[in-house]
Amino acid sequence: MSPGGWPRANLTKIPNPPGERFAWAKYPVATSDILPQLLQEHQAGFVNRVVEAAYRARTALFVGRGKLEAEQSAELDGQAKIITRYLLFADEAPLPGKVEGDPTYKTDFLRTRRATKSGASFKGP
Repeated sequence: MSPGGWPRANLTKIPNPPGERFAWAKYPVATSDILPQLLQEHQAGFVNRVVEAAYRARTALFVGRGKLEAEQSAELDGQAKIITRYLLFADEAPLPGKVEGDPTYKTDFLRTRRATKSGASFKGP
C-alpha cells in the first residue's frame, strides 16, 4: 500500500510527453492576458482569508457559548485587519510596470457590471 492507503497494483501509468496530448502551440495566444489570472488569484486569496476568519469566529463563539472573551475578540480583530489589508493590496509586491488588460477581456468583464446611480461599481468605470 502507498502512504495514502491506495493499493499500488491498481495504478496504471500512462506516459504523457510534452506536446503529444496537449497543443502547446495554442498557449499563449495573442489574446492571452495576465489580468484575469491576477484577478482570479486575488479572488481565491480573498475567499481563503474569509473562510479562515469565519471558522475562527464560529469556533470562538462556540467555545464562549455565544460570547467573545477579550482574547477571542482581539483574534477576530486581527482576522479583520488581515482581510482589509488583503483587499487593499497593502502587502502585495509591486508589479513591474503597468498591467494593461486585453481590450476584449476588459469589454467582456465590464459588460456584466452593475453600477449605482452615481456610476460606482466594484468592476471599475
